[in-house]
Amino acid sequence: TTADGSTVSRDLLDAANELCCLDELLCIGDWASATVLDIGAGYGRFCHRAAQALPTLRLYWRLDAFRHLTPKSEDFHRELQFIVTREIRATRHAFLTRGMREVIFGRIEKINLAEKLSGFTDQWSPKIVARYNDNDIMVVKTLGEFVWHHHDDTDDFFLVLKGRMTIETEEGDVTLSPGELYVVPRNVKHRPVAHEETHLLLIEPRGTPNTGDTDTAVTKTEI
Repeated sequence: TTADGSTVSRDLLDAANELCCLDELLCIGDWASATVLDIGAGYGRFCHRAAQALPTLRLYWRLDAFRHLTPKSEDFHRELQFIVTREIRATRHAFLTRGMREVIFGRIEKINLAEKLSGFTDQWSPKIVARYNDNDIMVVKTLGEFVWHHHDDTDDFFLVLKGRMTIETEEGDVTLSPGELYVVPRNVKHRPVAHEETHLLLIEPRGTPNTGDTDTAVTKTEI
């Protein structure tokens, strides 16, 4: 029981501590993809929390000796979500990643792109500010020429927030001003050129290398 009289279940605290420990020791929150085999999963409480706390979790296999423990009804989901929201708020853990904080405390704040952009100075290094379905929404500061590249599996989305940029392609060039966007089709070789410091909003499938090559791509960080 906390100081304000709220009840906190040990089961939920254990799950939060396990997630924190896994992230602190293995940095699982930064993995491009993860698959979990949970033997003795029970009702799936830890599965439910991990699936929301870890955005890169692709598959979560749950096994338990008792079949009646594995199904999860909508009523259980609603009850569990209430428990997660209510109980864990009293247990703020210093090692929670942003993704874990979002599932535990909920994410209700709006995102100010100008504030996010004011928090860093490095060029051509996309910063993840949100996720939409299986896509990273990013902001980036640019200046000068980027490398010629293409993407085999995805189009390339550019929205100029500030400055001026030309997207050079083998099929012709496109110059963008603030408020304008351009989508480079997949497999089309292109090179972004920022004529002045230019701020962009980018949307890419999670894990897409910004250079089209995992060996040369920068590591995307969350802010």
